[in-house]
Amino acid sequence: MWLAARYRRASFPDPFRERLKKVSKKIEVILQRGKGYIVGLYFNLDSNREIIRTAPEDVYRLDIFVIYNSDASSKGR
Repeated sequence: MWLAARYRRASFPDPFRERLKKVSKKIEVILQRGKGYIVGLYFNLDSNREIIRTAPEDVYRLDIFVIYNSDASSKGR
């Protein structure tokens, strides 16, 4: 069931993906600095709204989830 849900979900809209490309290098730098602490980074885009077509100027609600290793942060690294 979880596998079907994974492949059924829609991809991000193209205008949003273009915006994300502009900051992807900055995200990579942050993830490199957090290496050993950050184990996952997830984006949830407008979770309560179906996005079919969008324009480049559209505004999105974006939730960002940073998953980190609490054991690594407690060791004083």
